[in-house]
Amino acid sequence: MAVAAQKQKVTRTETTASREGGMPFLLQVSTLTWRSLMTILRSPAEIIPSIFISVFFLLIYEGSFSQAASFIPGLGANYIAFILPFSLVSGALSGSSSASQNLVRDIENGYFDKLLLTPVSRAALLLGPILAGGLALAVQTIIVILLGLLLGLESVTGILGLIAVL
Repeated sequence: MAVAAQKQKVTRTETTASREGGMPFLLQVSTLTWRSLMTILRSPAEIIPSIFISVFFLLIYEGSFSQAASFIPGLGANYIAFILPFSLVSGALSGSSSASQNLVRDIENGYFDKLLLTPVSRAALLLGPILAGGLALAVQTIIVILLGLLLGLESVTGILGLIAVL
């Protein structure tokens, strides 16, 4: 009985040692992030709707309420600076659901179970898709901010304030 327990202990130690060896953590995360980014780029139908939602809210609310903005004290004529954050947040909410759908698809297809069998850190398995979703949202934010600049956005904080939005 003691021999069997000792044998199990050795097996657990070998498994732990094999998990600790292998690729460095940052390489694991970057590899899984790259895989998730390629998945997003192969199916642009997942990211395009969130960009359209942001642009839709920006254009509709700018066109509908820009004249009413003159009644808001202190806002002035630049209503687009007032509505742009709302547009970015609405697009980010729909974009984050897209990133989580990729992870759910991997779980349903059984690919995530295969990744769990590899000597990859559990944190890297979750951090990779999260970072890929964040990068996709950053690109979406840049597109919407550039559209806002084309529509006449005047940032009080300058370019540093626009970069801080990212």
